[in-house]
Amino acid sequence: MTSSVPFSFDRHCDAIGYAAEQLCGAATSAGLEAAVPTCPEWTVRDLLAHLGMVHRWARAHVTGDRPAQEVATVLAAEAEGRAVVDPVSWLRDGARALVAALHDAPADLQALVFLKDAPSPRDFWARRQSHETTMHAVDTLSAALGRLPRRHRWASRRHSPSTASTSC
Repeated sequence: MTSSVPFSFDRHCDAIGYAAEQLCGAATSAGLEAAVPTCPEWTVRDLLAHLGMVHRWARAHVTGDRPAQEVATVLAAEAEGRAVVDPVSWLRDGARALVAALHDAPADLQALVFLKDAPSPRDFWARRQSHETTMHAVDTLSAALGRLPRRHRWASRRHSPSTASTSC
């Protein structure tokens, strides 16, 4: 890709941590069995299992862990996320491991990307997972609210994800 992305690699990694923190807080507020209005048929537990699986799958691509990329392993990870006693911590652990793997990956990482004209694989996975985690943080917010989220007057303020952590 010849054009630059608006966020740097580090900002995307910070955004994963920030969104994961927001997601964990909303999931705790909503409760594991709460319905997710933006994801019909899902509970918060289902959403945590899905995103935790996605983080583990993305990490497998970044680290070159071929067995963890296999469909059976991916499905088993999602099942584990649904069955684990504390899926919020399970999600947090996966997000932290993903961010650590991204930071440990070389800038010239060779890995799967699935978009035409994508940035480098390391940048692709950081950007893709910051988007994935942010969108699902909004989904958990909808569960905590019991409705679709609306823009609040403070929503236009800029936040600094660089100060965020994946603590929930």
